Amino acid sequence: MTEPPRPVRLALALVPGRRLAGWQARLVDRLAADPLVTLAGRVSLPRPGTAAAGRMAPLAAIEERALAFHLPRYDTARAAALVAGLAEIEGRSPACDAILRLTGEGPAAPEAAVPTLFLRIEGEPVDRAGLACRRAAAGAADLVAVDLVEARGDGTEACLDGALYNPKFSAAATAEFVLEKALLLVERALHRRARYGPDGSDCPPIRAPAREPARLLPYLGHLGAETLGRSRFGSRMKRRREHWRLRVGRGAADTLDPADTYPAERFRYCMADPFPFAHGGRTYLFYEAHGRDGGPAWIEVAVVDGRRLVRLGEAVRTDYHLSFPFVFRDGEDIYMIPETQSVARLELWKAIEFPLVWQRWRIALEGSYPADSVLFVHRGAWWLLSNISDHFAFQEHSSELYAFRVDGPALRRIEPHPDNPVVIGSDRARNAGAPFRRDGRLFRPAQENAGQRYGRAVRLMEITRLDEEAYAEHEVCRIGPEAIPGALGLHHLGVLDDDDRLFLDVAFRG
Repeated sequence: MTEPPRPVRLALALVPGRRLAGWQARLVDRLAADPLVTLAGRVSLPRPGTAAAGRMAPLAAIEERALAFHLPRYDTARAAALVAGLAEIEGRSPACDAILRLTGEGPAAPEAAVPTLFLRIEGEPVDRAGLACRRAAAGAADLVAVDLVEARGDGTEACLDGALYNPKFSAAATAEFVLEKALLLVERALHRRARYGPDGSDCPPIRAPAREPARLLPYLGHLGAETLGRSRFGSRMKRRREHWRLRVGRGAADTLDPADTYPAERFRYCMADPFPFAHGGRTYLFYEAHGRDGGPAWIEVAVVDGRRLVRLGEAVRTDYHLSFPFVFRDGEDIYMIPETQSVARLELWKAIEFPLVWQRWRIALEGSYPADSVLFVHRGAWWLLSNISDHFAFQEHSSELYAFRVDGPALRRIEPHPDNPVVIGSDRARNAGAPFRRDGRLFRPAQENAGQRYGRAVRLMEITRLDEEAYAEHEVCRIGPEAIPGALGLHHLGVLDDDDRLFLDVAFRG
């Protein structure tokens, strides 16, 4: 019988008198409300010396001030009062199970009796997050590494958890983004400790130290180009020159060469997220469609006729954005879960007259922001996988995958997986199509979002464990757009169980 979780007694280590940053205050507030964490006290850290300012420091300060005008400001008052009310304890005291440093790195005190947890960004302490992110923001690194490190009493370190994140357009924005996201790494590690104890999970290797920083002039050039690109003129030009098209091929997904696929008929300016569905001896293809005007996308359906697609018409259209039309069957009933995160809920639609007449059937996860959701049966249990944005300033769906055990399409009982989010990282968390089975194995297509690009490639993941206790997967292969002339990205793979037909979407200019 599984033992009930034992809340982790956690002490917070910080410099007295120093104002909490927004991400620190949000983390404190979340930990205070977490039933698997007990805030047991605080440890005072010495005030660090003043480091020599580099050539990037003035630019960093300007970036941070400019970014502050565009991001919402988190109210730190509640967290500050909570920290002030915690009892001061010695770092060598056994009154807690672990110490969490909110600043700096290393043990919170010499010869600490309990381990100290802290975050590193690109091998640097969180205090240097902006400088650590500058190289990635300038385009010299595709992903930003965040590690949750444990400093132990014997002087050794271990990486408890880690993830890779897609950088933003500037170093300041990237630092704010990854620090907001890193809260989930901390929470997941503490939840695992509450369930399994301090040695309950395998530790990944500690990543290499930060790479050489970006140089000033190239970074200024990058920042200027990004500023122009994000202006009204630049955004309008980008919409005109980039769109998604569908491609079709045959073969095994794990050996697919995208160069062997061929372009499908183009009925709309943009066609993406292809989902094949077999019914009545025919194969239908549902996909996201939208035009050049920038209005909300809708769902269309075509029938696959040999190498051709024959458009049948609109399947579902609303006054808000729809995409990722995941279609599945339960007995005689056919359902669709299109992405509806723009209205902060998950919608389940039921086919009334397949394939063109659908009715909204269920609403779930109201108040959250679920994207790219799939519902399927695995070993007799129904599971929902969804990319939910748990955010304050950065609504983003590419960095976390959540699992829920559910009662099927009724969606009346939704039980979060204890290890949520079960996958963290912009390089592999977001669904890139429906899970499918091949030769008794269960695969999940996942998006690779990197290099400041959404949908750069697809990584094929094999799910090796999915039950009430754990989730595990590993990468089988990467399917990228490099072999397709002119392609900019590839972010979806549509496959039917034990069928050799494959459907992709690929980004192009023009």
